[in-house]
Amino acid sequence: DGRATRIYSSIVGVSIARALGKADYQADDVRAFATSVIAVNRKLFELGDENARWDFESLDLFETAHVVTYRGAGSRSSAARTLTFLFDRSGNLLEIDDAGL
Repeated sequence: DGRATRIYSSIVGVSIARALGKADYQADDVRAFATSVIAVNRKLFELGDENARWDFESLDLFETAHVVTYRGAGSRSSAARTLTFLFDRSGNLLEIDDAGL
């Protein structure tokens, strides 16, 4: 459909363990951390409409990685956007994909 994806990679030092202050974390911590990244970087990930928001869509826990996905909601234009976070199994944030720009 001609929409672009912005990929943020080579992220260093941002981890769930560092944010929590402990190495042991649960699935809910992965989601909460990704939600916090969106909140802290709201200008970077803004959807362009005051009624738009990022809604949690899924959390997939794999043997070697965790993937958290959010979908834009609240307006027609934001519904085409997805925000996907890729973590390694240690909870280090590796990449954020902002698709549907």
